[in-house]
Amino acid sequence: MSDHPTSDRLLAQPGTFVSRNGCRCSVVAEADSVRLRLTHFGSLEMITVDCHRDDQDPLLWHAEVDGDRHGWSYSYELDREGKTLARITDPWAQLVREGRGILIREETEVTPRPPLDPADAIVYELHTRDFTRHRSSGLPWNIRGTYPGLAHRGSTLEGSELPTGLDHILDLGVNVIQLMPVHSFSMPYSPQYEWGYMPLFFNAPQDTYASSVDLCAPVTELKQTVSALHEAGLRVTLDVVYNHTAESWPDHVRSLMALAPKTYFRFRKDGTPYNGSACGNEFFSDSEHGRRFVVDSVKHWVTTYGVDGFRFDLMGLIDEETMALLAKELHAIDPTIMVYGEPWAAGETPISVNHKGKQQNRGWGAFNDDFRNALRGDVFEVRELGFLGSGRHTEAVKTGIRGSVDTFAANPPETLNYIECHDNHTLSDRLALA
Repeated sequence: MSDHPTSDRLLAQPGTFVSRNGCRCSVVAEADSVRLRLTHFGSLEMITVDCHRDDQDPLLWHAEVDGDRHGWSYSYELDREGKTLARITDPWAQLVREGRGILIREETEVTPRPPLDPADAIVYELHTRDFTRHRSSGLPWNIRGTYPGLAHRGSTLEGSELPTGLDHILDLGVNVIQLMPVHSFSMPYSPQYEWGYMPLFFNAPQDTYASSVDLCAPVTELKQTVSALHEAGLRVTLDVVYNHTAESWPDHVRSLMALAPKTYFRFRKDGTPYNGSACGNEFFSDSEHGRRFVVDSVKHWVTTYGVDGFRFDLMGLIDEETMALLAKELHAIDPTIMVYGEPWAAGETPISVNHKGKQQNRGWGAFNDDFRNALRGDVFEVRELGFLGSGRHTEAVKTGIRGSVDTFAANPPETLNYIECHDNHTLSDRLALA
């Protein structure tokens, strides 16, 4: 593993820049040579360009192509240790269709975020497809299960005047919507249900949530949805999953793991990847390029889509220095951007887990599972009655109400008090089981 970089060191920028006169593509790769392949499916024109190694960073490769390449698909091909890997999707792609990165110029403006002190945040988690899909939602059929469905106003429960959709959220009195993953994810990963927690491409919106078949619809519609939520007085937090990907070593690699496995994933000495995520691999957030990838990715969502915060899935696997750096850079953009996550891991990891208490005065918050368990019972003891069912655990409830300043938090906004989310049972499930 490489030494930890200093927090203030900035690497050359990977990704794409697309203008009417040409494009520049940069990628991080552990390779002997790298080629950029572009295809225009309308004309069936194909171009292959050799990438050049960066003078300052031996892992960074660049290629430039003249002409307007908006709408062209692109991928990378590399040679490493006598083997060739082809059709590698760019992890910095801003749009991915059918597994192919697409070069785009998309300039839809996003309405500025409404004012909110993070200490006053009331967060409502939802799943884009579920929240808008069922016929009882009253939404027009053509936008059910889509980004525009989240922004629709005036819908009611079928056969009644009860508001649904966005109007229902506003009736609840919440001021922050936490969207379960909308970055591109493996589909379908689960044959029973798809939440989106097996990420493929972290900088592109999930294309199946678009209502239109237009090329840039996933990007345009998500921007328009964020604007509509802002205009309704709501902030938007994204649930992000930087702790692992849907790739698996060594047989199913297509993006980060194909380009630079030892740069982006934590490996044991025997050559197998660590599995602190319990999902087959573990992202190397404390490598030089791993850290920069996470920081630049969250900044992309803020500057391009106007989102207002992030919930980090298995934040315990994102090292403290990376969390501190991304919080610092996000708060330089807007000090009210919310940064919080799950302060635990799901398996063996070589790093010190970024657990509750490590966030003190460093710019991020943590889910308070102590408060959750006190209210409803220990999550792993399904028949245990918590405070709501038995009146027990009063001191733990009081500690949570005080903002956990007596336990792990330096100040109350560092704790996210909650009673249920998408993981484990709902509150009504637990009360019924107990």
